[in-house]
This record gives sequence, structure tokens and C-alpha cells, in this order.
Amino acid sequence: MSGGVQLVDIVLDAYSPLLVYNPPVDNYTWCQGGFDGDPFTADYNNGTFMTTNRTNASVTLSFTGTGVQLVGSYRQNSGPYKIILDDEDLGLNRTGIPPSEPDFNYVYFDNRQSLEHGFHTIQLTNEYEGSVNNGIALAYVGVDYMSFSTVVPSTISDTRMQDSEFTYAPEEAWSTDAANFPDFDEGTVHYTSSSNATASLSFQGTRIIVYGAVGDIGAPYSVQIDDGEVLSYNGTSPGFGYHPGQVLYYADNLVNASHSINFVILSNVDAGSDPSNSTDSGSTNEFVASGGNNAAGSGSVPGVTFSIDYAIVDGYAEPASPSSSGSASSEALKKTLTSGDIVGIVIGCFGALAVFLVVSYILFRRHRVAQSNVHPTRQDDAFWTDRKQSDAQSRTSNTFNIKGLTPYPLNLGRSSSPLLLDRKTSRRTSEDSSSETQGERDYDAAEGYPAERERLKQGVAAREAKEAQASAIDPLPSYEV
Repeated sequence: MSGGVQLVDIVLDAYSPLLVYNPPVDNYTWCQGGFDGDPFTADYNNGTFMTTNRTNASVTLSFTGTGVQLVGSYRQNSGPYKIILDDEDLGLNRTGIPPSEPDFNYVYFDNRQSLEHGFHTIQLTNEYEGSVNNGIALAYVGVDYMSFSTVVPSTISDTRMQDSEFTYAPEEAWSTDAANFPDFDEGTVHYTSSSNATASLSFQGTRIIVYGAVGDIGAPYSVQIDDGEVLSYNGTSPGFGYHPGQVLYYADNLVNASHSINFVILSNVDAGSDPSNSTDSGSTNEFVASGGNNAAGSGSVPGVTFSIDYAIVDGYAEPASPSSSGSASSEALKKTLTSGDIVGIVIGCFGALAVFLVVSYILFRRHRVAQSNVHPTRQDDAFWTDRKQSDAQSRTSNTFNIKGLTPYPLNLGRSSSPLLLDRKTSRRTSEDSSSETQGERDYDAAEGYPAERERLKQGVAAREAKEAQASAIDPLPSYEV
């Protein structure tokens, strides 16, 4: 078997249909534990057991696994027994005197996990030959439960499939009224008492277990997987009470592929008859199903009823067609999440979130850089303001100003350059210092020298004309382009 595997034990109650009693259970050969008022019935597992004092009475289990365990009791009237495993007689056991105190967890045989994984058969037989101890016949052999070990792939999760995932035919032969089926999983059931009615399930996986009720509510039935061997079981034991949660069928070591399992009810019993292949125990117990359909159409199902509770498969089941029974639901889509699945989902979510945040940050940074190339920041504004003032000063450095006259239009808000005033003052000082050598000039204290005055007027007029022409063409920009 490829991949990792894990060891599991499948426990079968004494009432399980997988245990074949010979002669059949009838409270005469094989008897229901406690039917005669045994005060120690509660000391057995689940308060159930089967017992016999008949020589050569036997119980047989066929299973697929790696070993098996048989558990019963060892009491003052317990006698010898024999184990046969895969046709090999392992000899007599328990031939001595019983203990003074009963052992209610007595192990008849246990070789779990010691066989090669495959199909095996074990048989427990009563070997009473008339032995007596203190006047008590050492005649009894009893079965509390059996369990067999097997291996299943550890990489495949168990999936619980409810009764609604099966396909039922004919539809009118099956009922879903769970009033008489307490303790069924999720409170749902499909049951019938019609012969030849079928229940089937398609699934993919390596093993399957199907559960239902036996005892007063049980029936003979056959099981087949794919096109394999048809196996027959008897789940009815009138007068033995109601026992839900029993294993109706188990199979493993299947190829991990699509499979189908099919149940067929073998007989439909009329009211008052005993469907089991055993002598009449005189029981008059009847199961009455209120509401719902059955083959007889009377609403009363006496004695025998086959029921489906749920199934466990390794892998997944394929949902039944919605028209198969009218009750197929979306439960086939429900899958069990392992802790590894949950951790993977959480890590994946955090990883996706981290990638989203990183990509968002990169895009944000790119957007900021692109914006800064188009619109200057506040620091850039300060730079352009200083640059503009420097340009203004450079433009006025070659001009002059006389007595409030400005070469710039008044609406530009420009002021006279201190540099021009300094140049004018320097020139006047130079002219005054040379006035004594220029007596030939006609100097007027109020108007200045006529020639100098005329030259200055011409210069101012030319400058004003040039500035007016520049202003008419294009005003100064607010910052350098």
C-alpha cells in the first residue's frame, strides 16, 4: 500500500450481523445475554453478550485486516473452547478450573497486527464434554465483542456520509420517519421492510463502513461491492431489543478509485412470522413504524426492518441523483477539513495579504514620484521664489532711476534699484568735482547744466519707450519656465 498508513481497530458488538452464529441465535442454542435474568449483564461491554452451552456451537468472523481479538467472560460455569484461524486448528483452551471471581474482560484470542494484511477467518467453538466443578457444569462459552486490526492510508481523510446520500429503489418502499429510531446519527434514517428493495452508494476511496440498527429492528440482507462476491447477513433477532449503531458491512484494501456498494433486502415478512433462519423463540415483539411508506402500505412493519444510518468512507462519496429518493442533499459536498488543511488556508491568506500590501506600496511610491515631477513641492516653491527674485535683480541691474521715475510698469510692483541710485550719486559727485574746470558751461542751479539735462531726458525717454514696447509684447512670467 503506497503512502503512509495508520493502524485502526474495528470493534463489533456481539449483535453485529458480521458475526455468524451457528446454530442461529434463538435463545435456545445461542442465547441473548441476560434474557434469563443474569444479574451480571451490566458488567459486559454495552451490557450485551451472546452465550451458549451447546457442544460444537460456534461463531465465525470473516474480515480483511492484520489480526483479530475475541473478548468474553470467564465465570464459574465457563468451559473449554477451540480457535480455528484460517482453517488452522489452534487447539483447546481453558481446560482448567474457573477462577473464584469472574473475569468480564476475558480475552479468548488476540493476534492483532500480527498477520499479513488480507482476508482472514476466525471461528470460536464450544468444546464442552461434560466437565463439572463443584456440581456446576463447565459448559458455557460467551462472546462480548470482537475487534480486528487493519491498516488504512493515513493521507486520506474519513468522510461521514448520511443516509440521504444513498440511492433508494423503489422510492415508495422507503420511509424517512425517524420516530422509532432514537440515537441515529443526526436524527435521520431510511428504512424498509420490502423484499428486493435496494440501497446503493457510489464512492471513491479505499474502505467503507455502513451502520444501521439490528435486533428487533433488523432484516436479512445481501451486500455487493462493484461486481464482486455477493455476501449475505442477518440483522434481525426478534425479542433481542433495539441496537442502533451496528456495523452492517465493512471492507477495506480497495483500490483508491470509484466504487459502488449495493444492499438488497432478502425477504419481506408478513405480520406474525419469524424471518430468521432459526427456530421460533416464541417472541411476539413487533416493530411498528408510524407514518411513511412501506411495501404493504399499511403503516405497520412487523418484526423485520432494514435501516441505513450512515457510512464512513476513506476519500469521498459521489452524491446520489436528486431524483433517486427525493432526499439526496448537498451533504455529499461536505468534506472534513484536517488541521493541515486549515493551517494551509490560513498561511495562504496571510501570504496573499502580504503580496497585496507590497504591491500597493510600490504603486504608491511610483505615484508620488510621478506627481513630484509635475508639481513642485513646498521646498521647490522656495527655490523658485529665490530664483525669481534673482532674475528680477539681474534684469534691473543695467537700468537707472531718477527722482521716482521707474523703467517698469507700475502694475508690476517693481521698486527702484539701490544700485542705480548709487551710480547716479557717484556720477554727480564726479561732475561736481570737475565743475570748477568747466566754467565755460552755463550752469543753472535750479535746472542743472543744459547739456546734461537734455542728455538725461533723452535717455529716460528712450528707456521708457523700450520698456513700453516690452510690456506690450509679453508680461514677465511668475517663475522661470
